Amino acid sequence: MLVREKVAGPQVTGRLLAGNAGYVRIASFRTGVDQEIRKQVATLTKAGAVSLILDVRRVAEGSIDNGIAAARLFVKSGTLATRSGRDPKVGGDVIAAKAGDGEITLPALVLVSNGTSGPAEVFAAALDGNTRADLVGERTLGRAGVQKLVTLPEGRGLWLTYAKYLTPAARRSRAKG
Repeated sequence: MLVREKVAGPQVTGRLLAGNAGYVRIASFRTGVDQEIRKQVATLTKAGAVSLILDVRRVAEGSIDNGIAAARLFVKSGTLATRSGRDPKVGGDVIAAKAGDGEITLPALVLVSNGTSGPAEVFAAALDGNTRADLVGERTLGRAGVQKLVTLPEGRGLWLTYAKYLTPAARRSRAKG
């Protein structure tokens, strides 16, 4: 029998690399990821980090809201993402940086891969779209959306995507990464 469980362990780890670059691995975007990133960056800064490498390769776990909360740490002003619903004629909800955002100011780059999806993809796009970090790696998966399971008769179900997140430039990542 297969049992699904939440991944145990820290979702954010880090270490100081040569050249005083702080390496921060974000393993998931579960609740509290923004506080963990804040603590890890503070520790690395205290140890002498002058720049950051944020690694979100092969990360898809967590909620889009947590990806946006993490992006707020780095982006002081501008559009973080646009949430688009079913009707493409309706512009969508712009999610913008707020007063007090952008507390982490070290130069950064974000490592991405074709396994980077969902909240990690929104996080990376927010930093890239606001010229806050460069993206390095492979094209991301292109699945920054919100889904829910709709239960159907006879024990069947349907995964329904009911919102998609666009980059700060309002570009769809679907199938493009």
